[in-house]
Amino acid sequence: MKCDFHSTIIPLPEVHLFVSASTARAFISGRNCDPNLINDETAAQTVCDCDNNSAYVVLNIRSDISHTAAILAHEAYHVACFAFEQMQEEEPGEEITAYLIQAIHEELVTCFLEYARRDGRDIKVLL
Repeated sequence: MKCDFHSTIIPLPEVHLFVSASTARAFISGRNCDPNLINDETAAQTVCDCDNNSAYVVLNIRSDISHTAAILAHEAYHVACFAFEQMQEEEPGEEITAYLIQAIHEELVTCFLEYARRDGRDIKVLL
């Protein structure tokens, strides 16, 4: 599922969220990216594709929503690092980094929840 970021501050890479390694492999092989980069053994991973200015976030686990949200925050950090790398920004400020990670995380969670709704999963979020 392609995530849709609305950033006027930083040009973000195209980000895709996958909930299975096999789906991610099929997608990235069509973009001339090595499908062997996807690892079935990790809980989640982010694969950065410089040629297509894209990041592929792959969830390989099924867990409760709080753990999934935490994993997506971790992967949001990797996407933010990739965005800064693509801009050749070696020392981004703390505040812009925090805002960027927050925006990426929010969109990844939104994409995940949309996937869960389409899949008919009952997501319970405690506020």
